[in-house]
Amino acid sequence: ENFPATGRARPRQLRFDARPPFARRLKKPPKTNRFGALFLPGAFSAPQQPDGRIVVHAVSLGLILFVTWLLMSGIMIPLILVLGIASCVFVVAIAMRMDVVDHEAVPLHLTLGILLYWPWLLWEIVKANLDVTRRVLRPSAGISPTMTRVRATQKTDLGLVIFANSITLTPGTISVDVAEDGHILVHSISREGAASLEDGEMDRRVSAMEAGPQR
Repeated sequence: ENFPATGRARPRQLRFDARPPFARRLKKPPKTNRFGALFLPGAFSAPQQPDGRIVVHAVSLGLILFVTWLLMSGIMIPLILVLGIASCVFVVAIAMRMDVVDHEAVPLHLTLGILLYWPWLLWEIVKANLDVTRRVLRPSAGISPTMTRVRATQKTDLGLVIFANSITLTPGTISVDVAEDGHILVHSISREGAASLEDGEMDRRVSAMEAGPQR
């Protein structure tokens, strides 16, 4: 192609690609529906044949979801009940597809132990409430903020979370940080509260609950 006036050839236009060399070789992925995988054939089939434990956890999760939905809705109309069951089955199917139905998502092994742990924890919460109230109403009782590191002997993340949350639920103490070396940094409003945690009674009870009936 020539310029009209001079007859010289028009210079070719060059396109500059600012991407690094490795990025230029990458092909742009095809556009797909982000939710399309849910509706593909076999989307809700597990990658492998689930064993008996997974089936038990899945059924338990479905029952928990349905009972929770029933308590919150309170509707006994047959059509609504069928829709509620269908929605629970749908959620369980997605959970199984994501491979998140396990002993931590549905901790059946804690059922017996947690029934024994809750009453003890509730009594500890009551005693801690009375202690905090006494220190507020009677300044002579004294408040001595203390930071302490408490040893956590739990073997799983679920057990560690239960222990840290139990400390926070007890008035006067709060879990500040969970270290990788198995210690929990705790803030307490009194030295007595920190000493009661260092005694290890709560840690032993949570570990016993975590171990289940085997212990």
